[in-house]
Amino acid sequence: MDYPIWVNDGVNPRPKEPVFYELARNGFFITRENQFWRATVPVSQISILEQEIPSLKLLIPPLPKALIVDVLRFFVWIFKEYGTEVAILIYISVDKKSYSIQVPYQVVSPGFVNYKIPNRLRDRFLIGTIHSHGHMDAFHSPTDTCDERSIDGIHITFGSFSRFRDDFSVSIDGAINGTRFHLNPVHWIRGIKKAEKKVEKNLYSYGIFDNSAL
Repeated sequence: MDYPIWVNDGVNPRPKEPVFYELARNGFFITRENQFWRATVPVSQISILEQEIPSLKLLIPPLPKALIVDVLRFFVWIFKEYGTEVAILIYISVDKKSYSIQVPYQVVSPGFVNYKIPNRLRDRFLIGTIHSHGHMDAFHSPTDTCDERSIDGIHITFGSFSRFRDDFSVSIDGAINGTRFHLNPVHWIRGIKKAEKKVEKNLYSYGIFDNSAL
């Protein structure tokens, strides 16, 4: 039997039916009323609805090679000079035709980076982050994942700068409202290719097509 679904938004009136589902700010509920009681209790799902699968389709172009080369030069310089991680913010223009980056004020260490998100740039939207893991392989640590919850978009980690001579490891995730999606670096960074050596599991090393650029 199908029951009404009430969206509890403070506007729509509560249904008069003895049984109905409710979508509230804190989850799903079902209300049941008979001659003995009227109860509203939480449910894990609304069984009469179709199931949805989380998905992410990026509607932006891949990051340009020249921008990534500049980022890598900066990361390598920071690692050689100070041996620390560092973070960069990614912005895109309103027309989605150009990217820009910004180095925010931050506190860094060999295994930690904490940055402040500045005020919004005019005609630019903050859509993600790039940060360096220095000598460590590229991955999204629990700390990274927590930090990235405040920025919806793409999050890129580069690493293995001391392990490899001409290449590096990279990991890219999309994160929307805390849900994460693993992205293929070759699809989202122009001018890189997967190298032969495998770091671990599904993490490979990558290189710029023209290594002399670094």
